[in-house]
Order: sequence, then structure tokens, then C-alpha cells
Amino acid sequence: MGLIYNNKEIWEDTSSGEVMYQIPSGYDGIFLSTNLNAPDINKFKSISGSNIITLSKSIADCDNGILINLSSQVAEWNTSGYEWKDTFVPNPAVSPQKMLIKKGSPTASMTYGWYAGNNTLTSTGNVSVSGNQMKVTTDSEAGMFAQIGEGDHIFWVITSIVSY
Repeated sequence: MGLIYNNKEIWEDTSSGEVMYQIPSGYDGIFLSTNLNAPDINKFKSISGSNIITLSKSIADCDNGILINLSSQVAEWNTSGYEWKDTFVPNPAVSPQKMLIKKGSPTASMTYGWYAGNNTLTSTGNVSVSGNQMKVTTDSEAGMFAQIGEGDHIFWVITSIVSY
């Protein structure tokens, strides 16, 4: 049995497994909405104000680096016309769902689709870590979202951040 987090195996190998950022109780994940002040969406907690997460310790103090697990779902918040919010599994899917941030190369990227049906429109999420600061961008913009048109925002979601 590998690393267990919230009663699920999130890493098959051996791991130091220290939680480096605590997902708030009652939520399955977080997303950074920076200056949008987006609401919480279903079981995903919105964190506003910055595109930086302060970790409980430095990446230098980890055995190998940091493991970031991502949700297979994305969160959508639409503010054009009437406001609504929901979650869905995008196509193309969130890939990869496990991002390894290695001590010697402290960056990683992922991609996700904008819609649930077949499409080729995707965004790229990026993570870089320096010390205990984890910076998150999407398509080179601060935060964890792609803005589609006037007011449709598609957020990718982190479910855990642990050392490995």
C-alpha cells in the first residue's frame, strides 16, 4: 500500500507523505481564483487574492520533491448573463492527474479541456516551486482558470499537495 490521503491511495510508491497544504475540511479540492473572487463550486474551495500557495515547508526539506494530485473534474463559473456554477469531467481529460515537482527541476505542467463534449480546445496549467512558495499559472496568466468569452471561467482543481 502506498501513500494514503483522505482514505484514498494517491501514490503507489513509498513516500514521506507529509501534507504540505491542508485542503479545508468538507472540501475535496481547491482552486485559485486570484482577483475574480469566485465562489466555492460544489465541493471545491475557491481561494482568492493570489496565485501563490504557501506550503508548510520548503521543497528543499522534502526527500524527493512534491506530489500534487488533481481532480478529474474541473469547476465552471459563468458570470455572463445570469450567474451559474457547476463541475464536470472535461474532454480532453485532465492530464496528468499526478504532478511531480522534483527538487532538481521544480516545475510541472498539465492540460485540460474546456468542455465536456468532444473538442480540441485546451488550456495548460503550470506549477513552479521555490522554497515554500508554489506559484500557479494557466496559459501564462495568474491563477488556475481559462476565461472563455465574456465571463465563462474553467478552473482546474488540486485535491492534495504532499511531500514524496
